[in-house]
Amino acid sequence: MLKDLSSLIRRHTRRLLCLALAPGLVTLAFEAYVGHYAGSTKSGASVFQTVPVGFGLASFVILLMLCALKPNAFRIGVRVVGVVSMLVGVAGLGFHVYSFVADLAANDLLAQHGDDFYDVLDTALGVAPPAFAPGAFALMGVMLFALGSRNVLVRVRLPKR
Repeated sequence: MLKDLSSLIRRHTRRLLCLALAPGLVTLAFEAYVGHYAGSTKSGASVFQTVPVGFGLASFVILLMLCALKPNAFRIGVRVVGVVSMLVGVAGLGFHVYSFVADLAANDLLAQHGDDFYDVLDTALGVAPPAFAPGAFALMGVMLFALGSRNVLVRVRLPKR
């Protein structure tokens, strides 16, 4: 029984890693939903805010389906999901940085706080969206892209019994 399990792990290491990473996308989708919508009093939220939520849930399902495909289709599919995840992360980073800069300009924080750079930065970071939160999608994309690469060696060493 243990020998069969170790053989299964060695033969399907990439698929098992994919199954381990897939729930992380659901977690990121939930975090994006909470950050963008939960407790929000804003009406008319941007349609772009639905992208990380929808992508996180859809990619979870897609990755589960890819694990059932043949090796070449699995590798290509995982790399495609990885590239799209990187695009979602980089685009989100751009939107968040733009929002931060727009808040600095719109609120004229320098005029309110004078020359105290740290007060300006503290106030701006308090109202702006987190700049590095979308980076989690980009990092997940990098991991998935690497997982689908033939050039990345994934070796599992199981203890002898």
